[in-house]
Amino acid sequence: MKNQALKVISQVKELIQNKELIDTIFPNSSLEIIRPALIDAFMLGFSLDDFAKKDVYVLEGTLGSKYNIVVSIDYYRKTAAKNGLEEIGQPLYEYDSEKRLLGCSMRVVRHGITTTTRVIFSDYDKGTGLWVSKPFVMLAKVCEASAYRKAFPELFSKMYIEEEFEKELGGEHYKIKLEKSGSLAELKHIWTKFPLVIRKDKEIMDLKNKLKEKYGHE
Repeated sequence: MKNQALKVISQVKELIQNKELIDTIFPNSSLEIIRPALIDAFMLGFSLDDFAKKDVYVLEGTLGSKYNIVVSIDYYRKTAAKNGLEEIGQPLYEYDSEKRLLGCSMRVVRHGITTTTRVIFSDYDKGTGLWVSKPFVMLAKVCEASAYRKAFPELFSKMYIEEEFEKELGGEHYKIKLEKSGSLAELKHIWTKFPLVIRKDKEIMDLKNKLKEKYGHE
């Protein structure tokens, strides 16, 4: 493993010398992010060609990590098809008592064995972008990715799609919104608009309570 790591580090060091190639495959990304991300990706078995084909790519993180290595849903589908996938079921949606989207389940059949995965909407809903305009599509993608990981653990156990990182990547966005509040009334109004998954985040909650105390003494 140590020899492999040294080989990968040397390979990446040589690759990043080719600025034109790196800028083509990773536009607007810094070497500070690309270098460690490539090392991690190559250790997982990916190649530069995978990045060029957009089967795997790097997202710059904000909370907890500098970057996230993610794969496309097409990568899951193509790889699963080559490794015994027989059937992927249609997403089955669940609703709460007020007929709001609650969750989604999906089944995968591989080598005659059926596995079923269920995901909850509030665990992933960012409350912005496509999570607002196309919540069913977004939740189905997350559910499908989760289903592949469960049915193909030896292939996908450490691989995720971008939509599964929405909570982490969106945290900074909500922190900024809280910090822009100017009074206790504004803070309360902004807080009620946040999705449940964000309101449960400890860092976001701590910031809210700190601002609440500050405005309560003004």
